[in-house]
Amino acid sequence: MKRSWIPALCLCLALFTGCDAGTDSSMGSADVSSSDSISSDASGSDTSSTADSTGNSDGSSTGSSADSSGNGTNSSSADGSDAPPVAATQADPANSEKLLHITVEDVKISRSELAASDYTVPVLITLDKNPGITYSEWGLYVDGKCTFTANKDTTVFHPEFYINDEKHFIWTAWMSSSIDTSTGTMLELQVKLPMDAAPGSHYPITYADTSQANKPHLWQGDSDWATLGNVDWTDGGITVTD
Repeated sequence: MKRSWIPALCLCLALFTGCDAGTDSSMGSADVSSSDSISSDASGSDTSSTADSTGNSDGSSTGSSADSSGNGTNSSSADGSDAPPVAATQADPANSEKLLHITVEDVKISRSELAASDYTVPVLITLDKNPGITYSEWGLYVDGKCTFTANKDTTVFHPEFYINDEKHFIWTAWMSSSIDTSTGTMLELQVKLPMDAAPGSHYPITYADTSQANKPHLWQGDSDWATLGNVDWTDGGITVTD
């Protein structure tokens, strides 16, 4: 698929506008230098919208925005004392009627493997069912006891993203000028567990259907799949075994 740097640049600029507004991105900032990081062909279709850190969007999208302001109430505590919030609209993963499904990997790792990997564990976020999309925005909460970075380069999709370290939150935005029905890995997290991680410890990673600007997730193609209620997901995380 041919790619254009113009839509990618527009998305990058909008996604990171105001990213220094009271947030700490030292643990994971997006690479906005790659002009082909967003799948888009040279035709530059007007149906793709751009993410706006203030909570608005351009083009056909009227919903969520990639938010880096750190505001809003849907966040986990920075010290990890509270479990990350679970999106209120999470659907039953077993419901085969849903047309679009996202899975956050559930990783089990032994204490010895964890020590050998310097307490850093890769976690994949996968799009399992895809009815066809041109634009998406979605996020994740990572357990507050962990730190994390993200990698888009080895994935099927290459979303732009912003990490809010204080909220243990990541919000992504992706666009294409033509319908994409691909399935596969959307993003890879590299999650660093605390040194006191013990057998039986679980560190949840939960899908976020609301941005820090309190705007809903977006999955748009021929239809607005999220608004139609055709999106569900399975949360995951990391469990330490013996």
